[in-house]
Amino acid sequence: MKLQRAIHPGWIAGGIFAVVLLWLFSGMFSGESEDVAVKSAEPVHRLKVRARDSQAQDLTRVANVSGRTAPSRQVLLRAEVEGRLLELVAERGQLLAAGDVIARLEPSDRPAQLSRAKASMQERELQFRAAQKLRGKDLLSPVELAAAQSNLALAKADLEKAEQGVANSVIRAPFAGVLESREVELGDFVRVGDSFGRFIQRQPFLVLAQVTEDVVTFLHTGQSARALLPDGREVDGVLRYVATQANDATRTFPLELEVRGLDKPVIAGGSAVLMLPLELVRAHVLGPSALALSDEGEFGVMSVTAENRVEFHTATIAHAGNKEIWLTGLPDQLRIITVGQGFVSAGDEVNVLLEKASETDSDAQTDVEALQP
Repeated sequence: MKLQRAIHPGWIAGGIFAVVLLWLFSGMFSGESEDVAVKSAEPVHRLKVRARDSQAQDLTRVANVSGRTAPSRQVLLRAEVEGRLLELVAERGQLLAAGDVIARLEPSDRPAQLSRAKASMQERELQFRAAQKLRGKDLLSPVELAAAQSNLALAKADLEKAEQGVANSVIRAPFAGVLESREVELGDFVRVGDSFGRFIQRQPFLVLAQVTEDVVTFLHTGQSARALLPDGREVDGVLRYVATQANDATRTFPLELEVRGLDKPVIAGGSAVLMLPLELVRAHVLGPSALALSDEGEFGVMSVTAENRVEFHTATIAHAGNKEIWLTGLPDQLRIITVGQGFVSAGDEVNVLLEKASETDSDAQTDVEALQP
């Protein structure tokens, strides 16, 4: 009882107040340290991506150029003598061999002229032989012998002219081909120089195109190339002409691909695609889904380093197949991200699931080997 009386009530209240303060402060500090411990224990979140090891391969870059088919030769048949059209032997679209008769004109007096030229030729030959004998006996002067020889030469020229006139009254195919058009009918009178029709050669045929300067740099006459024809056939040919000067209007360079040995003829003037081999490059074979864009909007692929850091590489499409694309401008060896590249940026650290080679890769390899020189 004495002790209780000795403790002042104010001291008791002050002690209780101090205990409460200590409890409050201790809770505040212990909470902060607990939060810091929780935060420091949180794991760093890494995105998962799929990647594939890729090795660049040799590839011949090919330029696909629009073109058109054309005959290798075409001529406009013209009358070389005048006369009435007596007979039409060939029809439009008919295949003819070189020398086949297309039409005949009335002979008129050409056979008679030929007979007279032959008789004159025989006479001049006899006169020249006689002059030679007389000159051998010194009975004829050199001038007279030269005159006899000149007359013989004139007779030969007249005979050749008469023979040519008779031959020209028959219109023949100048080479193997097709009578594409005919501008005269039976009974028409044609004069020298009048157009008879157009004749074209179908084998070999040409594919004509215009190429830009960045393509023509890799081309030369005699180089092999391929063409996709209007009927879907792919054929091999040889460049028979490559221009060395650009067209002033288009600033492009004309070229001609010659194709031989086809069983089925090709229409002239049809659309075609020239596949021109250019330079040899190193390329990676990927599916289109592996393509990516950088933060700056550049086109290329994402790869991962040995430390699983993301890198971006700009690339150029060298060739596009049905299921794969061939990219150039990349390092020879890359671990390319194939899934998840759209969710990461250069510098990110990622978890990598490495893909194995698939059957698609084998097919792509086969396509690449087919394009190799």
